[in-house]
Amino acid sequence: ALAIYKEINAVLNSIDRLEVRGRDSAGLSLILTLEGDAYRRLRSRLEHRGLYDGLLQRSRRDVLVDGGICLLEGDDGRMSVTLTYKVAAEIGRLGDNILFLRSRIRSDAVLQELLGAGCLRHTLLSHTRWASVGAITEANCHPVDNQALDGAAPRGGRIHVCLNGDIDNYRELKAAFEAGGGRIHTDITTDTKIIPLQIERYAAAGRPLSEAFRRAVNDFEGSHAIAMHSDLCPGKIFLAQRGSGQAIFVGLARDHYMPASEVYGFIE
Repeated sequence: ALAIYKEINAVLNSIDRLEVRGRDSAGLSLILTLEGDAYRRLRSRLEHRGLYDGLLQRSRRDVLVDGGICLLEGDDGRMSVTLTYKVAAEIGRLGDNILFLRSRIRSDAVLQELLGAGCLRHTLLSHTRWASVGAITEANCHPVDNQALDGAAPRGGRIHVCLNGDIDNYRELKAAFEAGGGRIHTDITTDTKIIPLQIERYAAAGRPLSEAFRRAVNDFEGSHAIAMHSDLCPGKIFLAQRGSGQAIFVGLARDHYMPASEVYGFIE
């Protein structure tokens, strides 16, 4: 638990430095994978502490906002739990957003129990930016997911995406999605939303998630850097880059790696 909290702290320190490039929103998602028995023991502890009903309520939201949780039981009986923390503010001081995320993470009793349950693997995804497309709201704050109003994600899984840059043809891709019967919640107006939906479209057609990701990013026009993780492939992070306006750097360590779209992102 302490090791994962230290990693969360390192990521938040990095995002804090990146706020000089944009700070109207910040978000972080964490995917944890537990053995089935460990999750069942965790559930008993949450029920005993009166926290389980709150977990279920946080997992039933139509839009990915602060405090969101997604649960997925894999074919191997393991359970993946995805937690999301977000903040959006049109006006504020540098550092305010990260202070808010820290307070939310520090006070999350469900997360505390999860980290003490013995996680097999985990990934972190975090983001800060100017909302160049869409209103400055929690719904538009990254990461965004593949939840639509017309049904569940493939096999119940969630795809979380962060974007640096723009998807220039997102209006055309959104129109094609809606022509096929899909519906996006009216609170979501960011171009980033089309990324996980396009990935899901290929995954729903039977493509492995890695191939679905490659095919989807080939559909996007513009200059951008994309990062994705999903409870359908726990323990992995997917990266894509196109154009000259954005970059992806990857810092390598003995037991982990850390990608960032700005070199300041891994000074920590």
